[in-house]
Amino acid sequence: MPITATGIGSGLDVESLVAQLVLSEVKPKEVRLDRTEAAYQAQISAYGSIKGAMSGFQTAAQTTAAPATYQAKTTSASDYTKLSTSATSSAVEGNYSLTVTRLAQTHSLATSAGYASTSAAVGTGTLTISTGTTSYTSETDTYNSFTQKTGTSAVVITIDASNNSLAGLRDAINGSTAAVTASIIYDGANYQLALAANDSGAENSIAIAVDDDDLNDTNAAGLSSFAFSSGATNLTQTAEGTDAALTINGLAVTSASNVVSGAVEGLDITLKETFSEPETITVTDNTGAIKTAIQGFVDGYNELVTVLNAQTSYNASTGRGSTLTGDSTVRSLLNTIRSYMNDQVSNAQSDYSYAAQVGFKTNTLDGKITLDSTKLDAALAADPLDIATLFGAYGRTTNPNVEFVSSTTESEVGQYSVDYTPASAASILGSALATNLNFSQNANAAATFDITVDGETASVTISSNFASDAEAAAGVQAAINTALSTKSVSVTLAGVSGDQLVIQSNTSGSSSSVVVSNLDNDAASLGLNSVTTTTGSDAAGSLGGFAATVSGTQLTGGLGTPTEGVKLNVLGGATSDLGSLYFSRGIGSKVDTLLSSLLSANGLVEARLTGLASSVKDVTASRQALSERADNLEALYRNQFNNLETLISGINETGSFLNQALSGFVAPLSFVKK
Repeated sequence: MPITATGIGSGLDVESLVAQLVLSEVKPKEVRLDRTEAAYQAQISAYGSIKGAMSGFQTAAQTTAAPATYQAKTTSASDYTKLSTSATSSAVEGNYSLTVTRLAQTHSLATSAGYASTSAAVGTGTLTISTGTTSYTSETDTYNSFTQKTGTSAVVITIDASNNSLAGLRDAINGSTAAVTASIIYDGANYQLALAANDSGAENSIAIAVDDDDLNDTNAAGLSSFAFSSGATNLTQTAEGTDAALTINGLAVTSASNVVSGAVEGLDITLKETFSEPETITVTDNTGAIKTAIQGFVDGYNELVTVLNAQTSYNASTGRGSTLTGDSTVRSLLNTIRSYMNDQVSNAQSDYSYAAQVGFKTNTLDGKITLDSTKLDAALAADPLDIATLFGAYGRTTNPNVEFVSSTTESEVGQYSVDYTPASAASILGSALATNLNFSQNANAAATFDITVDGETASVTISSNFASDAEAAAGVQAAINTALSTKSVSVTLAGVSGDQLVIQSNTSGSSSSVVVSNLDNDAASLGLNSVTTTTGSDAAGSLGGFAATVSGTQLTGGLGTPTEGVKLNVLGGATSDLGSLYFSRGIGSKVDTLLSSLLSANGLVEARLTGLASSVKDVTASRQALSERADNLEALYRNQFNNLETLISGINETGSFLNQALSGFVAPLSFVKK
């Protein structure tokens, strides 16, 4: 800033005069701008508080709208030291009485003789490890039979110079895909190899066949020491693979695991010990979670009303209003939300249409809601799903085997028919079995044929003697599944006389297929030279007559249809016409949608905040313009005072000149003497 020296000639305090002149013109406008900006900022802060309260209320609304809030089940057991439970939404309320006579156990084997060290040689060759069902009597060391588990394949492990040790064998087994875990145990004198199936249950037992490089696969020397099969039982069975055995409401149930799933739909039961005196499991609706959600909804609404009241109140005694008193946006917002809270909900399957019917009551003084717990408890005791339809985005079905899962914002309110056809598996039905099914007389008597299951082809050889049709079905199934690597079949009996083989793929859908070919003459006695083929088909379903997407037993409404996003589960093997779905949007769902709209980027609240922010920017621009005007005024006034200084300086110079000039003149008649 240039150095000024105004006031030197005139003696006036020009700087002070300029500052006061500028201030007198700028200050009132600056004060008005400050007040205006403060008002806008206060409104922004107020709307921020309202937005936060609305977000909190929306979170509560979303909880009350979610189907999971009403579908949750709670379970209890009479003695948690003996069993524990958990339930999904599909579990049916009720009491279940249990006894447990046997726990599921993992099949375990160990070497019969110990090794001096973990580096001791074990022999070379291959181990073929399979999992399946073993018939073995440990008391007599009698290995009766082994049936490989459906869907599994034998795993071949090579032991050579690189891993010919007890530790090497352990690591080779654990590094393979065999469903077995190997470990080395030191008993205080020797090291032993212990093997345990990865899964419990009779169908997960271990079978080990050995191809020993010493050319003797059954003796207890070299690698054959680890054989446990029909060829040799050189390993010791330390624990039998067993299924859990229990009764549920008097019905016998078995389970490969001690976590029993599927015996009661939607219920998982964890067995901890055996007991003969019945214990009780109770399944109930989780009404506590529903009450918490409804109370949270009420609290969220009341908090929003508190904030709105605080921002719009008027104090009659002081004559002063709050920041947003009289604001039309807030008034519109509050009225809209209140109308939604009192909205009617229609669902033919529900007994309630208004929140007031289950305990909602509005206080006329402050607009807040109180909740009558007695009314709500009574409604929950009658049917929790009535509360679900009143508050949630929920579907009620007329068929108990159809469970509503969820919906999306695209799902439309309405009544829709439900239809479902499950996927089917491909199969072939043979002609009648021959009377004599003896394929063990000599090698040439074996029945051979090729089978293609789901695209995988294998050659099958059957060389057993079947004493009955049932044995034939079991034997053919075992032979086919042994020949296949990744696919499997089930073989049953059908026909009027129950003497025709049905070979069915264990997978369903249009990709499922079963084809037999290249049969020899002996295979004709199995009835496979003339078969009736049934092709596999995909699952299909519809909602309201519109095709639905089907995944397993779940239906999902198709895109662009009124049922878009609706998900249903079909329970208990139900098929065909499954009644109707009544889908409605309750108060929580409607409020959630409303608040989403109000809080969106283009919503009412954001629009108001955007407008206020723009107004603040305008004030900032006005303040900048005022600052520029102040600078211009200062320059103008200073220039005027400078001109005045110049004028005064000229006058002063003229005065000095005249004074000096006049001082040289002789006073008139100064020569006259008195």
